[in-house]
Formats: sequence, structure tokens, C-alpha cells
Amino acid sequence: MQSEEIFFSNEWLETFAPQRKEINIQFDCSHLQCVFVEKRKFGIKYYKSLPYTPFNAVIEHHNSDMKEYTKFSSELQLYHALMKALKGVSAAHLKFNIPNLSLPRISDKRIVSNLAYTEIVRNPIDMSLLWEKMTTDNKKKILNVNGIETITDVTKVHEIVDFLLNNKYYVSAIENKERLVALIRKALAANHVRIVGVNRNDSWSAVSLFVRSKNTVYYWMNYVDKSEKPKGGQRALVWKGIEWANESGCDFNFDGSTIEDIARVNKIFGTETIIFPSIYYIDNPLLRMIKKIM
Repeated sequence: MQSEEIFFSNEWLETFAPQRKEINIQFDCSHLQCVFVEKRKFGIKYYKSLPYTPFNAVIEHHNSDMKEYTKFSSELQLYHALMKALKGVSAAHLKFNIPNLSLPRISDKRIVSNLAYTEIVRNPIDMSLLWEKMTTDNKKKILNVNGIETITDVTKVHEIVDFLLNNKYYVSAIENKERLVALIRKALAANHVRIVGVNRNDSWSAVSLFVRSKNTVYYWMNYVDKSEKPKGGQRALVWKGIEWANESGCDFNFDGSTIEDIARVNKIFGTETIIFPSIYYIDNPLLRMIKKIM
């Protein structure tokens, strides 16, 4: 069951990019939408991708019978129009929604691409086969976790967010904490979010928050207390998220990580590694030189 594109909804954008720049380009029956956070530093204007958001650029084709070559040609036209729309901006970061992109990397002196990756469990998910492929140790850890709760009560969202913000990676979200709480409450009520936690002695020791957007469930936010890590709580919560993706007829996307411990946990679940370009448009020659050196 496909849900709406939550990452480009007004509520999401107001939470994570209240000061933003949006670019919309139409070509025939194809549409490109990009959303950036506009920044200025040392007199240089640049566009950043949105925080806590898997992608900031989407191409939609509104003709289901479109051939692959026609898709490519349309995306090429959108690409050139985007380059014109970005004129006057020193740099911009583009993260495309992977499944919809037919356009390969095009050579252009203004474009620098780094390799990025994510881990995906593809729909349809054979849960029995996935379980069978896991090691005995991981199965035991998942089965032995007690106190797992699925949070459906929107009044508990505030305490859940407080717990998640113990993860220092989310520290910038503190400035928009109330907006974040309001966003999650609304998404939870609409079944776009699933919150699962480990509650031991009336205290959270691990919480994971999954977001369902169109045909993908994303492993979005999580925090695990140090005392819970050796007990397997995080793995049990991820398993619950994959079950939700399976019930919803969705892929499960871990959104990738270069942190060894997190990457190791992701691979436990038999994920497929997807490599894609993280694209930097750099029109400033000095910045382009610095990027190449780095």
C-alpha cells in the first residue's frame, strides 16, 4: 500500500527547513522538485540538502507507459533546466530519490559526485527466509528481548522525542523540538510513522522510529542506552520495523551509515547495498578546486 511522499509535505519542510529554497521544473509529463536550505557564508550563497531527510530532489513521471529512453531524455531536459535555475548559486547539494532516477551521472565541470550508499531489504520480504539466514546468536538476542512496546498513543511522543534526543547526532533538532513533536504526532496518527521501544522498569532503554513514505519504510531515528546495547534491543526493534515494511508492502531502507557498529547491525538482516551518487553542483571555481583536493 503506497502512502504519500511525507518528506516533501508542508509539515516536514516547515520542521526541518523553515527557511528554504524550492525549485520546481516541468517538462512534458515529467516534474522535478528540489528543496534546499539556503545558507550564506563569507559572502557566498550555497544550498544544503535538508537535515534528517533521505533526499531533497525528486523526479516524477506522470505517464506510466513512458519508455526508458523517453524517461532518460526527459530527465536530461530537467537536468539542464536545473543547471540554469542554479545560476548565481556558488554550490548546491543534491540527493535524489534513488528508485525514480533513470539519468546517469552527466559529465559537467560544475558537477562533483561522491559515492554514497544505503542498505535495503527489498519488497516482497520473505520474513521466514530472512530469519533463517540470520546467525543463531542474533536470533537468540532478538527472541530474548523483553518489554518491547509499539507506541500508538500520541501523548507519549514528547517523552519519546526527549529520549531520542540523547543521541547527539540529532542535537540540531532541539531548536525545533516542539515542531518535531507536532510532526511526529500527526504522522503517527496517519500511520506514516511507527515507534517501537524497549521499556524496562518503566524506563526507555531503546527506541526506534520508522517513517513510511510512498513505497519505502525508512529507519529514521533511534537511540539505544549503553546498558541495552549488549542485550540486543536495537536488533529486535529493527526486526519490528522490517515486519511493518513487509505488512505495508514496502522496501525497508536503513539509509546507510559509515559508522562501523551501525553498518554491522544493518548487514545482520541480509540487506542489499545500493550505491548512488551524492551530487554537488559547484559553480564557484575556487570551491570546485577545494572540493577536488578534498
